[in-house]
Amino acid sequence: MLQRAYVEITNVCNLRCSFCPGTTREKKFIDPAEFRILAEKLRPWTEYLYLHVMGEPLLHPALGEILDICAGLNFRVCLTTNGVLLPSRLAALRGRGCLHKVSVSLHSFEGNGGDGGLEEYVTGCWESCRALAAEGVICALRLWNDCREQAENGGEAVLPDARALEQALREMGILNLYAC
Repeated sequence: MLQRAYVEITNVCNLRCSFCPGTTREKKFIDPAEFRILAEKLRPWTEYLYLHVMGEPLLHPALGEILDICAGLNFRVCLTTNGVLLPSRLAALRGRGCLHKVSVSLHSFEGNGGDGGLEEYVTGCWESCRALAAEGVICALRLWNDCREQAENGGEAVLPDARALEQALREMGILNLYAC
C-alpha cells in the first residue's frame, strides 16, 4: 500500500511565484469523469489523495464534484494552495468529510513580490483555516525558504519578506511555524 498518491487536477495557477519552476505543458483542468477513472484505479493502493502538483487546485471549476468522487471512494484528501482564493472558494471545501488536510503555502505572497495587502491575505487564510478546522480539517500554514540557500546564507532567511510574514502571523496569534 502506498502512503499517498498525488493527482494533478490542474496545472493552471493564478500566481507566478519566483521559486516555482512552472510548467510548459498545455494548461488544463482534469475532467471529473477522467478523475473518477484515475481515482478508482488508485483506491486499492492508497487511502490518501493529494490534489496538487503544479497547479492551484482551488481554480478547478469542478472541485466540488471531484471532492464528491473522493468521498464516494472513501479517500482522505489533502490539498495545498497558495491561499489567495481560499476565502472565495471556502464554500467548495466546507462540509466535505473527505477533506483531511489543507496546507496553505504562505510564502506564495512574497514569491509574487508581496502584491496586495499582507494583512488581508494572512487574515483571509487564517479565517478560512479556522472555519475548516472547526469541521475537523487539519490546516497547516506553511512558510518556508530554500533550505540549501538558507544554509549557505548562514541560516538567514533567503526571501526578504519572510520575517514580515512571520511577524504578522505571530501578531495574529498563529504561533506554530515550522522550519524547513
